[in-house]
Amino acid sequence: MNWPIGVKTSDKKKELTSLRDRLKVLDETLLATLRQREAIAKEIAKIKLDLQLAIEQPDVWKATVKTRGTQAESLGLRAAFVEDLFSKIHEESVRIQQQEIARIK
Repeated sequence: MNWPIGVKTSDKKKELTSLRDRLKVLDETLLATLRQREAIAKEIAKIKLDLQLAIEQPDVWKATVKTRGTQAESLGLRAAFVEDLFSKIHEESVRIQQQEIARIK
């Protein structure tokens, strides 16, 4: 950020603190969303077990990652970053579903 000439260091530090506080709120929201996603993954596991479906469904995943990449680009985000992020989220979802199915059986 370009600061006008004459802006005090203390003002810059206050702005930095404010921005970091905003990031903290966003991080907390992101964590809460991931927790909700985990709960949904457990419900999906139960349905897949009832329907005798495989936990990993490559066609569904392929469509999902493509859609997320496109959404990322439309939001001005780097598609590769978002695809990598969702790959990690997907890996965790698979692990959660495997754990849930093992718990049920």
